[in-house]
Amino acid sequence: MTPTDERIHMDKIKVENYTEFMKGAMEDDWVQIDTPYFSFNVRSFIPLIEMMYLCDEVVDNCFADEAEKWFHPEVEEFEFRRAVIGAYTNIELPNDLPEAYAICMNTELFSIISEHINKLQLHAMTKNIHNMIMERAVRRRNEFGEAVASKVLSWIGSADAVIHDTMLRVSKEMEDKGIDVNAVFEELKGYLEDAIANGDGADSTEE
Repeated sequence: MTPTDERIHMDKIKVENYTEFMKGAMEDDWVQIDTPYFSFNVRSFIPLIEMMYLCDEVVDNCFADEAEKWFHPEVEEFEFRRAVIGAYTNIELPNDLPEAYAICMNTELFSIISEHINKLQLHAMTKNIHNMIMERAVRRRNEFGEAVASKVLSWIGSADAVIHDTMLRVSKEMEDKGIDVNAVFEELKGYLEDAIANGDGADSTEE
C-alpha cells in the first residue's frame, strides 16, 4: 500500500467539531493598545468577507472616478493603510483627506497596529491588492486603446466618404461643362507622379 492509499483509508478528522480549536481560529481577538497620546483597540484577524471587501475598497479608491479613467498608483499605500486602520481598530480617521493621509503616512500609528495583525493575512492582502490594481490598470489601458483606435477608424471612414462624395460631385460638374474627366485626372496623376519623383532634395539648401 502506497502512502497515498494509506491517507485515503485513514479516518477523516473534522476540525470544526473541536470547539476550542475553532473558537481560537474564528473569534475576534481584540486587545487594547496604549500610546502616549491615546488608547485604542485592535484585533489581529478579520473574517474572509471583510478581508475581501477591504481589498476591493482599496482597489476602487486607486481609480479616480466611476469610469475608472484615471489611475493613481501613488495612493495605493495610503488607501491600504487607511482601510486596515478602519477594519482592524476602533479608530475613526478624519474625513479631511490631507489630515488622514498625514496620520497614515507620517506617524507610527500604522506600524503599531500592524505589529498586532496576523502577518499571513496582512501579506496576503498586500499582494492581492497590488495584483488586482495592476490587472485593472492594464485592462483599462487596453480598453482605452481599443476605444481610441475605433474612434480613429471612424474618423478615417468619415473622411473617405466625404472625399468620395466630393470627387463624384466634381466629376459630374466637369461632365456637365463638357470637360473630359478622364483626361483631367490622368494629367493630375502625371503631375503628382512627377512631383513625387522630383521630391528628393527639394528641401536641400543650395551652397
